[in-house]
Amino acid sequence: MKTRLFVLIGLFFFSTITYSQQQVINAAQKEKALQTPRELLWLTLNKTTFFPSEYLYFNGYLLDAENLEASTVSQSIYLKLVSADESYSEIKRVSLSDGVGSGDWFISSDLATGSYTLQAYSQWMLNWPESIFEQEIHVINPYTSAKVRTEEGSISISSAKGTSHHRFEIDLKASYTTRDSITLNIRKTKEGSLVSRPISISVRKVGELVEPLVNLELAKTIASKLGDTIYKPEHRGSSIRLQLNQDYINPETAIITQQGTNQTFSKMVTEGSTYYATLENLTTDYPIVLQEASKVSLENLVTFESLPSLDKKPFQSSFKPLSEDQKPRLLQRSIYNQIENNYFEFRPDSVIVKPAKDFLSHLPSKEYNLNEYNRFRSLKETIREIIPEVSVNNYRGTETVAIKQIQILPGYLPALLMIDGIQFTTSEDLFKVDATLVDFIRIYTDPIVYGGKTYAGALLMDGNSTQANYFKTGTLVPESLLSASPKKYYNQTHLTDSNLPDFRTQLYWNPRIDIASKKTIRLTTSEVKGEYIVQIQGLDDHGQPFYEVKSFSVN
Repeated sequence: MKTRLFVLIGLFFFSTITYSQQQVINAAQKEKALQTPRELLWLTLNKTTFFPSEYLYFNGYLLDAENLEASTVSQSIYLKLVSADESYSEIKRVSLSDGVGSGDWFISSDLATGSYTLQAYSQWMLNWPESIFEQEIHVINPYTSAKVRTEEGSISISSAKGTSHHRFEIDLKASYTTRDSITLNIRKTKEGSLVSRPISISVRKVGELVEPLVNLELAKTIASKLGDTIYKPEHRGSSIRLQLNQDYINPETAIITQQGTNQTFSKMVTEGSTYYATLENLTTDYPIVLQEASKVSLENLVTFESLPSLDKKPFQSSFKPLSEDQKPRLLQRSIYNQIENNYFEFRPDSVIVKPAKDFLSHLPSKEYNLNEYNRFRSLKETIREIIPEVSVNNYRGTETVAIKQIQILPGYLPALLMIDGIQFTTSEDLFKVDATLVDFIRIYTDPIVYGGKTYAGALLMDGNSTQANYFKTGTLVPESLLSASPKKYYNQTHLTDSNLPDFRTQLYWNPRIDIASKKTIRLTTSEVKGEYIVQIQGLDDHGQPFYEVKSFSVN
């Protein structure tokens, strides 16, 4: 089945304050910065030891350091994974909603066996590095030569650093068979009545390795002073920083669009030679493209600046050598993960949640599936012969697409013409596109304001190739600079795929679940036998982390 790309394009122009990374400030700006609440961050994780092809799932709570309520300052947080020897380092950006943001980190086979530190912070928190969240994790890669020590039968049921009260009762049987149904009942205790925030629940296999302790302590805030150079908070959505070669690119006519999503992006604003674009609620499921109306190739003309990085040493490794007789069991675990990845189409780990925001959703439109018609040799013939709402007229000696208007507009206005988020400034350029590359066309006959200009309707097309020539005039925003797409995590059942192999060791993950008084969760075991735990993590109403588990076996 062919994937359809629904394209929404928006670049709205408004004046805004720029929020860069590190900037020099004067005395007045420093005084204002000191009035901005400081922040703390705490993460829940599905576990602390990982194998290749597994996911590190997380949920982050960004707090006001003064009252430990949800912070209203920053709209993004950053997670940095760095190896103990600092040979590996990678940063991920996460957007927040009401001070909470969740996501996942795929553990690739490139990560060597060893100890890593997960560091989490907002850009504003970089002014006080001691306040960041830190958690040691281990990676076990059986395909590398490194070794770690394991202890037989050691289950990390209470592997938490800090203290916790008994806030929830977890009801389930002591043992289950493979491919068995589990009814998990979770009830609040008297102490649990103080928990009104969403909590995270992880059901997973344990017992193969001693895992790093779960960090259950908020970082300490120290009354350190701000310097003359500070990191500013990101009050808006995620922002990208870039430098343009202005000999070829006019920032006033440059636009940013995204395939397959319904997003709106702000106008680029400048501070010196650096430009900023704030991308509200962006996702990474389809490419984001920077274009320029002059149609020059942007390759080597745009430089994107990296995400704000924390300069703090990782934890000293707590990793220990592993005896050789444990390697077959660990290899088996990795084989299970590879098999599960092969059946991702039938049992996805997660499903990307499409944003509901659509700047054209309030306007009527009509869609044409070109595969239901006889194909024409050119896009001009396709438009003229198939779509009655559109005509191709001769305007000042040039053939131009015209959309029949419900409202009569004064003078001549062009139509907005786009394929997969790429704007065509002339009909002549559009007609050069191979007609076989376009599958769907949507017509908007109402006037449209886009990028500060008014258009006499829109002709938005979905293509079927990401390698089309029209993409070459733009440059992709690196995915590493974007926030992860919001996801809904999959709860496996055996109702429809009982004949497929099932070697899951992570049976359930929900990063944000509300429990008023009692919650019933239904899930199933896999074919992997052993010891499992139900792990509940969250923050209570006093902003204090808690971690509770209950074990069961699969035989």
